[in-house]
Amino acid sequence: MRFFLPALLAGALLAMAGPAGAAATILHLSASASVKAMPDELDAELAAEAGAHGPAAAQNAVNAMIDKGLAAARAVSAVTASTGSYSVWYVTDPHPEWRAQQSLVLSARDGPALLGLVGQLQAQGLAVSSLGWRLADETQAAASGKAQVMALAMLKGRAEALAKVLGLRFVGFREVWLTPRVPPLPIQPMALMAAREAVPNAVPAEATVTVTVEADATLEPQP
Repeated sequence: MRFFLPALLAGALLAMAGPAGAAATILHLSASASVKAMPDELDAELAAEAGAHGPAAAQNAVNAMIDKGLAAARAVSAVTASTGSYSVWYVTDPHPEWRAQQSLVLSARDGPALLGLVGQLQAQGLAVSSLGWRLADETQAAASGKAQVMALAMLKGRAEALAKVLGLRFVGFREVWLTPRVPPLPIQPMALMAAREAVPNAVPAEATVTVTVEADATLEPQP
């Protein structure tokens, strides 16, 4: 048997279920809670690009730039470096030549150290393609956990209130679904492709971690 509640209880779906002689009402509810957290990991992606009359020459030039960039990154202990996508293509404008490109990906908790390295790599001929702060994995997990506790408390309070309206009692949650969500932090593109000696700025802004909890609450008749 299914029935709908008036506007006061909109969004709650009730169904009668349970063993014979012990009918229970299952209430499907959802709630969202948000927690603020300060991004604590800075990511940067730089590109090495070169052109030549042949593909091998273009690739050799890019390889040399990346090797030099990796050596500079490894000299900064606070920075983690890896290589990204690699591509080779042929162009005819403004003149025929082969071009090659590869990205260098950097990550660090120490923002000033990474930004200093970015300035050094720009001086070596690499160009910044993206730069932005994000929540480190453990920071995101801690914020998500806090938001989950808040959302579950909201659900429990709502289930108890609805049970009272229905003349029932809240027994517990039969099933619970947790959905954390972190909106992407904006990349700050301004002046990234400016003079290669310029060091870009990257100031973190507080991020919002939102968790949506859905649950099936079990309600039973008052004893």
